[in-house]
Amino acid sequence: MTKSKFFYTILSFYVLSGILGLITLNVVDNYDRLRWNIGDCLRLLFFLAPFVLVFCVPKKLPTWSKVCIRIYLGACILPFVIFPPLWWMLFNFDYVIAENEPYIIRFNKGGFRDYYEQKSIYKKSGILEKYVGCFDCYGSGIYYELNQLDYDIKEFKIDNMTFTGKVLLKRNEDGQVLTKDTLIVCPIVKDAPY
Repeated sequence: MTKSKFFYTILSFYVLSGILGLITLNVVDNYDRLRWNIGDCLRLLFFLAPFVLVFCVPKKLPTWSKVCIRIYLGACILPFVIFPPLWWMLFNFDYVIAENEPYIIRFNKGGFRDYYEQKSIYKKSGILEKYVGCFDCYGSGIYYELNQLDYDIKEFKIDNMTFTGKVLLKRNEDGQVLTKDTLIVCPIVKDAPY
């Protein structure tokens, strides 16, 4: 593949991911997500493509267009050079910790100054994940008790905004290591997912 074909291929991926990202931002509700981490892939394509494009601008282009392209791509890259925590935001993915037929539980972590962790519940709806609420989050009344426990969710059900889960408890609030099945029942809080 020649340098110009490679450039135009990556440029088309960049433009396509930007268009799909704008459509997603305007159509999908603020707290909902695209399933199968499609939104994360679009974000990576859009923000990492300029790092590749800046080095493969074809020599056949007129000088003024090469300069304009490099200025634009430099403006896209500059925030990542000036403010390195943007790299953390770019590669900070929410991951699935439990899933059943209608629901997905994702583990979210984030924040610059105020670090937080929470488990958000989403309902599957075609290509979207509709936000239901969270049960191990700051807004819930039992956040501090649940946050001290280390557990894996084996199976769960959700009814009447209540989470009921069979979990494998690995460490209790005293820090003792143990492995036993436990039942957790807690309310679901309709709080912002991040």
